Amino acid sequence: MTEKQIESNLEIIQSSMDIKVEQGDINGAMDKLSNITVLYGLSSECVRHAKSHCLTKQGSLLPELFKKGINATMLRLQLESNMAYELSLLIYAERINAALTHIVDAIRTQISLYKSEMGNSKFQS
Repeated sequence: MTEKQIESNLEIIQSSMDIKVEQGDINGAMDKLSNITVLYGLSSECVRHAKSHCLTKQGSLLPELFKKGINATMLRLQLESNMAYELSLLIYAERINAALTHIVDAIRTQISLYKSEMGNSKFQS
């Protein structure tokens, strides 16, 4: 997966996470939950490929930086600077992946609340 493909996939995942569900719309919540759980695999693949791009870039930069004979802190800072795009893509992929888990938990909580409210309203009628 290329870096552009990773970006594109992360945009798809983000747009699915951003879909709003109206308060009390259990079908909408179920649809969103279903859509998001399907994206777990894609999200994991994005993280894997972003990490690979990051480490490949690091490996290509290290020999030249070692030749400069700079100290460890400067080496790390120089690496981070030269790998800014790859690092930011990896961090974004990891955060999206983590956010999926939180969104799934939140939607499940909403669905449970809807079920509870529906059950309570039957007893009150």
